[in-house]
Amino acid sequence: MPRIRMNVRDALQSPETVTACAVLQHVHDAMTLLTTLPPPVLEAVRDEFDRLARERTGPRGELKRAWFNYVQQALADARLRDQQDTFGMYRELR
Repeated sequence: MPRIRMNVRDALQSPETVTACAVLQHVHDAMTLLTTLPPPVLEAVRDEFDRLARERTGPRGELKRAWFNYVQQALADARLRDQQDTFGMYRELR
């Protein structure tokens, strides 16, 4: 246990490690936020990632295309949730 504590203490004192953890947390937070947005907003975000991906090549372009694909899936999920909510509303009227 003391070795783990020493490793954690050393990692927390490294600005690079703290920054790397923050980057990963921000990516995770962005992915989580995208699952909460309505379809029209997701469409705008998707279109922007598409534009950015077309402007870039190499790894940065690939990353933008990956975000585009992630938003595409979030959009499909949001549309499905909207359909389920609509059908659920009508189900109560039967």
